[in-house]
Amino acid sequence: MKYIRILALTLCLSFLFSACTAAQSFPTRPVTMVIPFGAGNASDLFARRFTAIASDHLGQTIRCINISGNQTGEAIAYVYEQPADGYTVMEVTPSLLLSEMRTLHEIEQRRAETSAPMLIQEIIFRDEFEPLLRVEADIQLFGIAPGSRFDSLEELLAYAKEHPGELTIGGTSPGGLDEYIARGFAKAAGIQWTYVAYQSSDEALAALLDGTLDVYQDKMLRFLPLVQEGTVHPLVILNEERVDVDGLAACPTTEEMGISFTQGSWRGFVVKKGTPQEVKATLIDSLKNAYLDPAYGELAEKNHTNIRTGYLEAEEWQAQWDEEYTALSEIFFEQ
Repeated sequence: MKYIRILALTLCLSFLFSACTAAQSFPTRPVTMVIPFGAGNASDLFARRFTAIASDHLGQTIRCINISGNQTGEAIAYVYEQPADGYTVMEVTPSLLLSEMRTLHEIEQRRAETSAPMLIQEIIFRDEFEPLLRVEADIQLFGIAPGSRFDSLEELLAYAKEHPGELTIGGTSPGGLDEYIARGFAKAAGIQWTYVAYQSSDEALAALLDGTLDVYQDKMLRFLPLVQEGTVHPLVILNEERVDVDGLAACPTTEEMGISFTQGSWRGFVVKKGTPQEVKATLIDSLKNAYLDPAYGELAEKNHTNIRTGYLEAEEWQAQWDEEYTALSEIFFEQ
């Protein structure tokens, strides 16, 4: 019996020693960065450029893979199935909170509609993943066609109040961030308009220019060149302060117009819960150093993603998740 206890203690200490050694030596091989979106969009380009810089600071290659589908659900499932060892990291945006919101809403609907046991194991984003670092925050803008019947935001809002639901605003992915922004702005401004989903920003832009769409929305990276080439006339910036950039300096912000809504996108990185603290610390250090690297500073300045502070450490970022999730739910499922 004494021999068995000694053997058990030896095995336990051996396991703990192996785990500590693995954590201390991390990483000994390349790390996989899962991008839960298709190739070529803004989040994909950001992840690839940023992780190329972070690889130098981590001392190992961070290889990016795209796993899109089921509104980020496939990426969530893939990362969830991997070991919690730090070798699989996932880029996240507000879309992951939207995915959780939809999942929980569907669970509640199924519970209300049937008394049968719940056999499907759902993966809840905030329950199964934990933050490393938020790096970037995008600003959203609304614009109109140069020949629009409206000359200003005031004119458009006045018309929308007199004609509820008549005006249209475009975006991509129904039930996604663009629709939330359209709905949230309308609620804060006291208007009603109709959200129209398109397969891509290019389709939404084409609809604006042929007169079938009234308002176009996009992130700064894509919106600004359209303004500077005269394709889109800026209507309002969803931000606290004006943006001192060629083509946008005269454009009002939501805050100065008395509309308390400044939602944009953001980007950061998470790992599966249970990842050793030492491993997380190594990943966070490499991401921090990449954020401070002049190469990223040049990239952020070029893409105008440094206008709004994007950097948030894990604890503060996780608190933001909770606040934003509540706001998302209130907009999409308000009674």
